[in-house]
Amino acid sequence: MFHTTFLKWFYNEDRLKRRAEKKFISSPGNEQLFHVDQLIKALGRRSLPTLAEFLRHGSTQDVHHGLIERIASLGGEEAGTVLVAYLHRSLNPSYFAAHQLCEMQDPRAFESLIWLLNNLAGHHETTRRCVVEKLGELGDSRAVTHLIDRLGGPFADEVLTALETIVEQNPHSVTEKDLIAITNVEKVYKSDTHRAYFGTEDFQTDYYELDLTKLKRLASQELARRRKK
Repeated sequence: MFHTTFLKWFYNEDRLKRRAEKKFISSPGNEQLFHVDQLIKALGRRSLPTLAEFLRHGSTQDVHHGLIERIASLGGEEAGTVLVAYLHRSLNPSYFAAHQLCEMQDPRAFESLIWLLNNLAGHHETTRRCVVEKLGELGDSRAVTHLIDRLGGPFADEVLTALETIVEQNPHSVTEKDLIAITNVEKVYKSDTHRAYFGTEDFQTDYYELDLTKLKRLASQELARRRKK
């Protein structure tokens, strides 16, 4: 009796997944999330493997973001695994997936942010800026090593702010090597590229020196505290 009931349940669920996948692929973008919601309503977390497949077929960025948000809302390790896998295989990795991992407090959120920071192509500057800001919000001292080398990059202000936040909030967990590296940083300049003349295609890049006073002071204070022990 149990065996028969189980087989009936299994085949009904499998048929439901296949029907939902067929409808999702054949529907226009504005209807795809409707089929996602119907599947989640019917199966809950058991829909995750199918939702992972949907991420391969989403027709628009809005659909991808909607899928990511719904996967994250299901919670749990399996949902996090789906988002991590999506990040690593996508041709256009989505910061939104890493952001949702952070919201889920998934322990893999930090590594996902660092992966994005190191692997995004140059034209993803806005996304890398968001990653840097999120690393500052997380406050994980492991980020310091990755951020120091980017002080002179195109989003130097955000890097500096993230470093100041981490060192100020979690000075005890920053490695001595990173603290020394901060104190040894010399002048750093940020770049600002803009049109040289209104109405032309000519661009001009200006450079401004970053004020590292606060960051260096925080690092020096923590080093001095440790050496007093």
